[in-house]
Amino acid sequence: MKRILFIGNANSFLIIQLAKKLIIRNPDWQIDILSDQKIVSEQSPYHNTYCVDNYHPNASKKIIKAFYVAIEMKKLLKDIEGKYDVIHILYVSASYRYFWNALKKKSSKIVLTVFGGDFYKSKWYMNLLISKMAKESFIISATNPSTLNAFCSYFKVMAKNKQLVRFGLNILDEIDKVNSSDVEKWKERNGILPSEKIVACGYNGSPNQNLLAILNSLKNSKPDLSSVVLTLQLTEKTAHVDQVMSALKESGFKFLLFRERLTDRELAVYRSTVDIMIQVQTSDSFSGAMQEHLYAGSTVITGSWLPYAVLDEKNTAYVKVNEISEVGKEVCANLSSYLDKSKNKEIIATLSKWTNTISDWTALYQ
Repeated sequence: MKRILFIGNANSFLIIQLAKKLIIRNPDWQIDILSDQKIVSEQSPYHNTYCVDNYHPNASKKIIKAFYVAIEMKKLLKDIEGKYDVIHILYVSASYRYFWNALKKKSSKIVLTVFGGDFYKSKWYMNLLISKMAKESFIISATNPSTLNAFCSYFKVMAKNKQLVRFGLNILDEIDKVNSSDVEKWKERNGILPSEKIVACGYNGSPNQNLLAILNSLKNSKPDLSSVVLTLQLTEKTAHVDQVMSALKESGFKFLLFRERLTDRELAVYRSTVDIMIQVQTSDSFSGAMQEHLYAGSTVITGSWLPYAVLDEKNTAYVKVNEISEVGKEVCANLSSYLDKSKNKEIIATLSKWTNTISDWTALYQ
């Protein structure tokens, strides 16, 4: 039996799926999780869960919350009996430096997986704390080579200690089950005419999605976008989402909002209906939603500043803009022009179907 401790968000869809896939492939493995959030999933794949469920009164201040949570996580770690074969940190937090030495006592093999935002958005003083963890980890992994190389170069990690490993995407298998009748029924049910084109703006309500800037660019091209229906996934209840909704209502565009999380089936059908997907985040590692749209056949417009060299190396067909202000013009151009996307499905399947990625994850723990 191999005993593994995950450190990360116990409710993260990606982390939950990773645990499930690992256990299916290795039934004798025991995967526990130490999390900064109380688990809410009714179908937890973890053997044991150790979660911080009470926050400091001043937890609205991020830095106070982060280090208060780190103190509580260290207490939980101290109470866990025995050692682990592997400890796997999924998303790098500077606050974990507080109990780094305690982690090393629990396992001689620590794997650090960089998501992208945890590195690209990190301040210099946070990097001082991350540095020791990066240099002392057994393996550093990331989902794309640009992020992996940038992280390891910054922290001077030796080449032998880095590994490219990608999360699989469950939705790809669901997209395979969607047919033209499903798409037609979805459009009819949501009041979308056959002549209208669906343009997806991002895939959540985070400020990182730059939705306000996208809407502004689209408004500047509005006379040429009369046949467009904008779709947005805004499940968050934040002041920023309220701003986006106000801007959307004032834009004059026909739109469709998703305020609740979609099931895998619903998401697969939705991805299959989208003609153009706009994905111009400020920073990213390797967007799963973008890959799902590429797989489903959408034309993807993304930022040239994002680290998607792996897509270029595979000759993936997609559109790049140098500035968000160019989005409206590119949407107009791609409503009428044909981009040969015939190879995109095979490319994304090779990169991100669980059947093609799970063996790489398993190898991290050997």
